[in-house]
Amino acid sequence: MEYLYLCTINNQEFDAEHSIKTELEECLVCKEKGLETHKPKRLIAGPTAGRVELQGRELIDKVKEDTLNFKKEVYGSEKKYANAIGESKYHELQTRLDRRGR
Repeated sequence: MEYLYLCTINNQEFDAEHSIKTELEECLVCKEKGLETHKPKRLIAGPTAGRVELQGRELIDKVKEDTLNFKKEVYGSEKKYANAIGESKYHELQTRLDRRGR
């Protein structure tokens, strides 16, 4: 199979073909240029059946982004807002607001 790798020193992507059971131990870009070799970073490319798990800062940033998008979507529609908090709670809040407005 063909896999996509990233040379972390030169920030250059390259393809390498090998068995699924093995992993590339030497950076082909650095090896070709006569530089000190290192283990390249394997990238996920194309449609895959696998899943990506975020960690650390990437996970925190993704959760914040998803939360903001959810809030925009929910507060932009009465129906979605009612579904998010529950119809009885939504009705109770609307009743309170109507009483204050009188």
